[in-house]
Amino acid sequence: MAAADRLPPYVVLLRSVDLERVSDERTQELGVLRCPNRKAYGCGAQGQKLVEGLTLLLRLVDYPNLISSLCIRLSDQALQIIQEELGQRRRPILQIGGSRGIDAEGHVHQADGSLIALTVVFCFEARELIYHLVYDAVGESLSLAADLPKHRASPLTGKPVPLRRRDGVYLLTVAELVEVGRRRLRRPDDGVLCVWPMGPPADLSSSPPDPWQIKKRVFQGERGKGPFFAHVAFSFQGHAFWVNLMEGALRCDHMRTTGDCSDVGFDFISLPDGFELGLGGTLELGLGDTTMKFGLVNMFRTMGSDGDSIKFVSIDHTGGFGDRMVRVWTLHMDHHGHSWSHDIQFSVGSIWDPEDFKKARLPKSLPKCPVVMPDGVLWFLLPNRCLTLDYSMDDHICILDMRNMSIS
Repeated sequence: MAAADRLPPYVVLLRSVDLERVSDERTQELGVLRCPNRKAYGCGAQGQKLVEGLTLLLRLVDYPNLISSLCIRLSDQALQIIQEELGQRRRPILQIGGSRGIDAEGHVHQADGSLIALTVVFCFEARELIYHLVYDAVGESLSLAADLPKHRASPLTGKPVPLRRRDGVYLLTVAELVEVGRRRLRRPDDGVLCVWPMGPPADLSSSPPDPWQIKKRVFQGERGKGPFFAHVAFSFQGHAFWVNLMEGALRCDHMRTTGDCSDVGFDFISLPDGFELGLGGTLELGLGDTTMKFGLVNMFRTMGSDGDSIKFVSIDHTGGFGDRMVRVWTLHMDHHGHSWSHDIQFSVGSIWDPEDFKKARLPKSLPKCPVVMPDGVLWFLLPNRCLTLDYSMDDHICILDMRNMSIS
């Protein structure tokens, strides 16, 4: 716990989440995330006992590099409920992991503006349980929902977005299937939006068996319809965004959607002119080139909120490392549409020039995996060796203040 006093307001959170029994308690903890308000949605008769048996922890993985992870600790009662749901009612409590235990894994989808959305999966033999969790640091609450019933909808983007409105917190995910009567109707053009509205956690009255609302997506134009695969997703001022860093972004205008409304408005936001990419181009890594693939784009691009606006960041993926340019734009939106304004551009070599860069003895390598932060700050990873496609504990986490080009 002593390390917690030395940590800044931000840490790097790994996407993988550890799950363990209370008896497996370890060290390295930074602290328990306070959530006295808890509520289960659509998780059966024992759902409330299940969510009350979960403890959410922040754990230090690599100090002083600010890399941390979430851990979910399950009480024996919570583990017993999971075991019964997996059809193992009469057996002694099983361990998590191991050759004869319950397989459990968790994944962080979003850690965005005091909201953390994650999914946990429990497996035993041929059975599987999937739950969604949303932690709200403002309301000090933890909400648990069963996964979308397979006969209702099939997730398409794979990136749920937590969103805060004046009337509460919502989890949104784009899907491609919806059941009407006994038939499944595919909607290849508009698709559907699946919405989980979270009521006041203090209200522990029974929740509906299926907490998800299914709403039809209605587009203003033709772009964005059909399958859409997102690299990043986030919320901003009541809107949800799913971003394909090669094509553009889907914006969901959930602020104008009431609970009984069956439709929700979507529009497509293109990237700045000249920055759409196609598959099959060249990605130069230094020791060798590779072909541009969908999963590699977020190595050198991102889109996200800095608190007051939405930024798009692009690092050149070809050319000499020092000569490659970093470019930043701001998105402007109104009822007429959207536009981009160019904020700043600078060479990678200019990042290497300041004295604080040299004093830190950082490597003159190509930045990767940029992250937009408030107050003109850009976070990125700086490979300690050659540029690789993998994340590594050897990478340096750098914080660049683009207003004065200082680095820390």
